[in-house]
Amino acid sequence: MKYKKYFFTLIIIIALVFAFKDKFKIEIKQNTNLDKSVVYNNYLKKDTLVILNQWASWCSPCVEEIPYLNSLKKKYGNKVKFISFSKDEDTVTTVNSMKEHHFSWSELTLIDNFSKNAVDDFLNKKSVININVLPKTFLIKKGKILQTIEGSIDDTTSFEKAIKDNM
Repeated sequence: MKYKKYFFTLIIIIALVFAFKDKFKIEIKQNTNLDKSVVYNNYLKKDTLVILNQWASWCSPCVEEIPYLNSLKKKYGNKVKFISFSKDEDTVTTVNSMKEHHFSWSELTLIDNFSKNAVDDFLNKKSVININVLPKTFLIKKGKILQTIEGSIDDTTSFEKAIKDNM
């Protein structure tokens, strides 16, 4: 009997929320503190080299370089961490695109979606104006951006040399 009373109360609350939904504003706060970011603490500030690739499912050059990044992931294994950062508007699109294009690494927005603004600020801190060029690839180690490649990775020899030099 006790649980029926709580269940009934919950139903009433839900009904009231839906009845007056225009009166309520539900806002999900983004974490803007980089130190509280799971991605920053578990990947970016570690002593292991991280290749972070900003991309979007609608960006043809982004999708075209996925096989190359997958081959690098296979080549370097656990010596280098790979993570992507989708600029897609919704997670479903990101997940579907990752499946379609056979990503072999983690996606920031699936690990720590609430901190993506903090990570985005970290990646673009040197810019007065943030112009989103995609794809954009970062080499990061110990919380420092070592190299940024805006656009497709055209010079694979120099890129792989930078990876080896910073491992």
